Amino acid sequence: MDLQQLAERVASRELAERCTMVFTCRDWDAVASCYREDAHWHAPLAGMEFKDRDALVAGISASV
Repeated sequence: MDLQQLAERVASRELAERCTMVFTCRDWDAVASCYREDAHWHAPLAGMEFKDRDALVAGISASV
């Protein structure tokens, strides 16, 4: 693994940890900042699918 791959892995892990924290805290603006506008989020076991960031934040915040 080279330095670039390591940096990408660390950045990915930090983003995942941040998203987990802000979901737990129900900080919906911060949740939105974890995703691109064109994010697609699919959770078949929960019966949820969101085709953009705004729909994701609205759907998740309404379900908790």
